Amino acid sequence: MSTPPPPLPSPHPTHLILVCCHATYLGPSSPSSPSPSPYAESSWLLHPYQRSAGSRPGEHLTFVAHARAGLDLLRHGCGGEGDGLLVLSGGATAARARSEARGYRAVLRWVAGREDGGDGGAAARVVLEERATDSFQNLVFGIVEFRRVAGGYPERITVVSHGFKWERFMNVHAAAIGWPRDAIRFVGINPPFSYAEWQQTVKGELDHGLELWRKDIFGVGPELSKKRKDRGWDEKMLDEVADGLEESVQKLIKCNEVIELGSSATYDLDLPWKRS
Repeated sequence: MSTPPPPLPSPHPTHLILVCCHATYLGPSSPSSPSPSPYAESSWLLHPYQRSAGSRPGEHLTFVAHARAGLDLLRHGCGGEGDGLLVLSGGATAARARSEARGYRAVLRWVAGREDGGDGGAAARVVLEERATDSFQNLVFGIVEFRRVAGGYPERITVVSHGFKWERFMNVHAAAIGWPRDAIRFVGINPPFSYAEWQQTVKGELDHGLELWRKDIFGVGPELSKKRKDRGWDEKMLDEVADGLEESVQKLIKCNEVIELGSSATYDLDLPWKRS
């Protein structure tokens, strides 16, 4: 069971700001050591394709930009004062490493302390979702974490991730869970691509991301489920995520009835955010 979060200051949030994490910031080598700069590539646990090469900068700089964008939305985003809750979503996808979400929170603390002169009280509205291993889980588990902390589901969502994943989030994941189209926005921040890198990235997203998700909208087929397991996913965690939720949301998370009925089954569930 998760440790109950501290009570939120009033007013209670209605806006989920979801930052999707993509790598692990390692943080200090010991509790007594200072935190290393998140702008240093050596401070991150990165895949080879995320590292700098030649004139290409490392993607850790983009991950810092994602975290900062989430914090900026929390502080200054549209809507009433204090209506946002920033959820950093990412599990421990590398063996023996902290969760990606926990690393991003450390990044925000470093940035707020050294560049912004403090977080202005924003830390009370930053929470961690530490189980997600892919973009679909980022969205669903992020919504669930919002409910756990805020006591209800968000009225609107802003997702922060790579720009080339717009189609995946907005037209596949959001549609798969029946989220209202006018209640979700997307902030896309890409690494600085060359023309050739952009073409390669877009093709890779289409072939190995978008098309797979279009065919397997819940990520339970052999290819996408293998990716989850390779990143440390354990099906037993579904019970933890679903604990205490409405029956329809539990079914969505566990994908039991939904999978048998097909991709349109999501809309047959009486989901709490469904509009008549």
